[in-house]
Amino acid sequence: MKKIIISILVSCLAIVSWAQDFEDVLRYSQSYQTGNARYSAMAGAFGSLGANISALSVNPAGSALVRGSMFEFSPEFTLTKTENHYLGNYDRAFTGALKIPNVGFVAGKNVKEGDLFITGVSFGFSINRQNLYNQSSNYNANNVSSSLTDDFLYLANKDLWYADYNDLAYNANLIFYDTTSQSYVSDFRWYDGNAIKTVYGQEQSINVKKTGSKREYLANFGIDFSQKVYIGANIAAESIFYSEKFSFTETDNQLELLYLNNYTYSRETELNGMGVNAKIGVIVRPIEYLRLGFAAHSPSVYSMNTTTTSSIQANFENLNFTEKYAENINEYDYQMLTPARMIASLGFVYKNIAVLGVDYESINYSYGYLNLNSTEESIRNQAIEDNLTKTDNLKIGGELRYGPFSFRGGFASYGNPYTKHVTEDPIIRTDVSGGVGIGNDSFYCDLAWVRSNTKQYNQLYSDFNGKEINSSTQLKRDNILVTIGFKF
Repeated sequence: MKKIIISILVSCLAIVSWAQDFEDVLRYSQSYQTGNARYSAMAGAFGSLGANISALSVNPAGSALVRGSMFEFSPEFTLTKTENHYLGNYDRAFTGALKIPNVGFVAGKNVKEGDLFITGVSFGFSINRQNLYNQSSNYNANNVSSSLTDDFLYLANKDLWYADYNDLAYNANLIFYDTTSQSYVSDFRWYDGNAIKTVYGQEQSINVKKTGSKREYLANFGIDFSQKVYIGANIAAESIFYSEKFSFTETDNQLELLYLNNYTYSRETELNGMGVNAKIGVIVRPIEYLRLGFAAHSPSVYSMNTTTTSSIQANFENLNFTEKYAENINEYDYQMLTPARMIASLGFVYKNIAVLGVDYESINYSYGYLNLNSTEESIRNQAIEDNLTKTDNLKIGGELRYGPFSFRGGFASYGNPYTKHVTEDPIIRTDVSGGVGIGNDSFYCDLAWVRSNTKQYNQLYSDFNGKEINSSTQLKRDNILVTIGFKF
């Protein structure tokens, strides 16, 4: 019974802007690292291959395979196409950005073989973008069965009031108390003295703009034991910046409502977070051509600060007022724990001719946790447990070399992090990649292209009966990266 009650409360609070929930944990836990061009062209399947600066973020033992020093940076151009599906309607939008997502340095040194058979040590530092949040959406449809105001009523009639949500609707006269029915009603849903009447068919317009990224700043140390076993460890700081502008407009184009012409519910969110984590890894080379890798990433502990501004602008006719505006500004701090991840890897290296890497990654997003220091904490964490689950991710990448030239390709699939009552799609994202490179003993230049296809599910609101009203987004992102590196 307790779990049922919590689930009902979670549904009631789904769209409340200040309410950190399972979507926060998922968004800030997911890592789709944009590595250097070689790493990206091979889909990031470097857990057992190493000897790559970006690979340190996957398996810290990779630095122990480096001899000499490497420095590199990677400019990138990103084009994002957003396809939105809502109530049978389809809309799309484009965004572009030019960034430098990766900079790194690694140095490896041979040492005299001692009692522990240590033949090399290494250290490194890199800055890696772990996720990119940039996207833009603008879509609309005529809704003949519900209204966002139904969600306001649903909460109000359960005596659940939130300053940045249904309380705004009351102050803007979108919902009001009916003494006859002794309940809250709206222009869309009211009591005529005998029964509940509804008027639907309004145009709904949704506009969303997201920007930001998650970055990692890591320091690495590695040890080579007799060129057979390589171990490494990282300590990393992580930063998150996320900005979202959301607006939801309903317009009475058919002029069927008694008083209301249109209204817009707006929410602007800006989040800054800092976190820390640690990683350990090992690579074993039992025979010359075979490499086995394993890495464990600790949970990340974040301190988050969020500022949210919510408002409602409503326009009326046939009243002694024509416009109502209500606003709420809220700033709050909280802590977040993202789940650990485990990576097992298999690699094949044939002389200086061919390379093949396979990585398997396991993450259980239901282990995320929010420390809110409020009465909502147990509800939010129950929502994480109920809506998120374990995922299995697979990366495969290969490389062929001919003289100074290299030709690369890769594929990655990321499993569905949601439980079945959210969506039953088995795969939530796929990456297809390719690239070329040229280099010598002192310089290398690599080019990569990555096409990512991501499915997103957006809960907009709940209707008067608590049924979730959702939209879906297909995110198609093309990344073109150039890495310029130096060896010395």
